Amino acid sequence: ANQAQMDMYKPDGSTIGVHFDAYGNSYFNPTAGGVGIGTTTPDNKLTVNGDITISGSAPMIKFKDTDDSSFARIYHANDCFCT
Repeated sequence: ANQAQMDMYKPDGSTIGVHFDAYGNSYFNPTAGGVGIGTTTPDNKLTVNGDITISGSAPMIKFKDTDDSSFARIYHANDCFCT
């Protein structure tokens, strides 16, 4: 099947972990450093300089502990930001 996609490579031909495709399967997987949105100097895996909009029928931010799979969440319900 034909699939429109774009991958980025280093001059030596090795991948730098950036992939976009027509089916919405896109990722950034830098081997070092981070990804910046609104900044050219990210200081974490993801650094955002600006506003973030999260929408849906029950929008939620989930903070997962990779050591034991426990998590905390912040979500919006009935005009309340709940934890």
